[in-house]
Amino acid sequence: MSATKLRDLLRRRGLIALILACLLVGIGGYLLWGHYGAPTRIALVNFPGYMSSGIIRSNGSRHVSFAELEQTELDKLDDYDCVLTFGMGLKWTAEDRAKIAEQGKHGAKHLVLFATTDENNINTLGSKEGKRISEYFGSGNKANYRSLARYIRRYVDAKRWFAPEPDSVAPSATDVYYHVDESVAFAKLSDYEAYLKQQGYYHPGAKKVMLVGGLNDPFGGNKQNLDSIIMSLTRSGLNVYPVTSFSQRLRFLKEVSPDLLIHFPHGRISMTGGDEVVAYLKERNIPVLAPLTLMAGREEWESDPQGMMGSFLSQTIGMPELDGAVYPYVLSTEERDKDGLVVLRAIPERLARFTTLVHKFLTLQQKANSEKRLAIYYFKGPGQETLAAQGLEVIPSLYRFLRHLQSVGYDLTGLPETEEAFAQQLMREGPVIQKVSGGMMADYLQHGHPAWVKRSELDRWMQTDLSAQQLTELKEKYGPAPGSFMTQQRSGDTELAVTRIQYGKVVLLPQPMAGLGEDSFAIIHGAGAPPPYPYVASYLWARHAFAADALLHFGTHGSLEFTPRKQVALSSSDWGEALVAPLPHFYYYTIGNVGESMMAKRRSYASVVSY
Repeated sequence: MSATKLRDLLRRRGLIALILACLLVGIGGYLLWGHYGAPTRIALVNFPGYMSSGIIRSNGSRHVSFAELEQTELDKLDDYDCVLTFGMGLKWTAEDRAKIAEQGKHGAKHLVLFATTDENNINTLGSKEGKRISEYFGSGNKANYRSLARYIRRYVDAKRWFAPEPDSVAPSATDVYYHVDESVAFAKLSDYEAYLKQQGYYHPGAKKVMLVGGLNDPFGGNKQNLDSIIMSLTRSGLNVYPVTSFSQRLRFLKEVSPDLLIHFPHGRISMTGGDEVVAYLKERNIPVLAPLTLMAGREEWESDPQGMMGSFLSQTIGMPELDGAVYPYVLSTEERDKDGLVVLRAIPERLARFTTLVHKFLTLQQKANSEKRLAIYYFKGPGQETLAAQGLEVIPSLYRFLRHLQSVGYDLTGLPETEEAFAQQLMREGPVIQKVSGGMMADYLQHGHPAWVKRSELDRWMQTDLSAQQLTELKEKYGPAPGSFMTQQRSGDTELAVTRIQYGKVVLLPQPMAGLGEDSFAIIHGAGAPPPYPYVASYLWARHAFAADALLHFGTHGSLEFTPRKQVALSSSDWGEALVAPLPHFYYYTIGNVGESMMAKRRSYASVVSY
């Protein structure tokens, strides 16, 4: 072999050796990177959107990533270095659990947190790791969620590069007053009020509203809904006291002595010493409003004919009802932000109405009885049928009630001196008219002293208080407003008559028929159609023209709670909400009809007073 060929051979062998060395270094580097430095991928399965968003937002590492998965996406779990599953609401089958167990045999690292059954209490990480992760979640706040990501990378995924030591579990602030600034956490009322004054949030002499409860922790990194509620109430002139506490709510109530309590419900007002808390609220006559936070997007909720169901219904509406909380008014829903993460946000127009509602409840506390304006609805059949209510002699009971109101200072100027004269006036000036024919409507419009509502006035009220869907339904069913029933040409325009009898600042109104037809029973219990214009106009007149401070339905029962659409968690397109909110609503209801009284509470926001 010539010297030249030998040099070429050696050169080629050197090049091959270099290539092999580079390959070995590359493979080694790849293996080292995979073992020590590759990103840690964590799956969050079945977590509420607001909770997973708080975890993801708190992550401060570029080398840890989170992904949200549904509980049905078990085939994707192998793609992750660690799987964390939220145990509440799991619907795994035995087959699903067997698949998870098989994945565990092949090294999958899976931990179920907050499991509600033994079979779902799964931990393939090890007891030490499972305990530490559970502790981070047990005190869920931004610091602990940040440490959670570090801990999983370093001790579960066993990465050593870009893996700083996690902090120990940081106690979550509890039994404190909080505010929109996440760094605010005051154990003492005096310190909190000093902060309010310093920041310009305090209103000397103003009413005090206390906030308790909530699905989202105010220190968990996802509290936009709470912030907007706090600021809306504050800007309206109220002093707001948001409290996070599980076991000390009674102490905070006594300390603050609020004029009104807002409970963001998921269970009782207080899960410890609940009866004592209720007794204190009753003793001090503190109203409790229970606005709802939904685990659904706005469109999903608005299109849902039920509104809410299952265990979430019992915890969010049923349990608070037992404690006396009222007005289960949807205030916050889930929404995706610009990063695609779920945030809880108060719906702006609903928050504005809720703020008005809070002030109306507070007005009832501070306004003199002589100045309060009360609209009372009673129920009767059409024509000359008498007033009706289950288990109640209505005319004597209503008259005595009005006399009692008069005795405690309400303005009932013109109330007849005798029950007999009162009954005659009710039948003469407060009828329910079911049809145009027969001459009764014409006679009443001529001699019955109704309140007249101009077409333009009714249009303005409906545009303000009804949804576009409701306006369309009314027009399709009954023609352009105000329709042809209970109307008359006056001063060159069509006006609609609202049947009412007014005594000073208290007005009595017969609830109009909620539909057209001859079957009164079927109409009252759900006509399956939008209520006619006279029905709508009656409630809007009470709110806008009469300027009622509150509504009262007298006796069991009317038709408002049987109008179409949602069963609970009403939207602005539900008639029970559109015709009542944002007024305090009271319902004098028989204690012998619990089932339908629940409908009155949930479908017309009624505070039920039993007889």
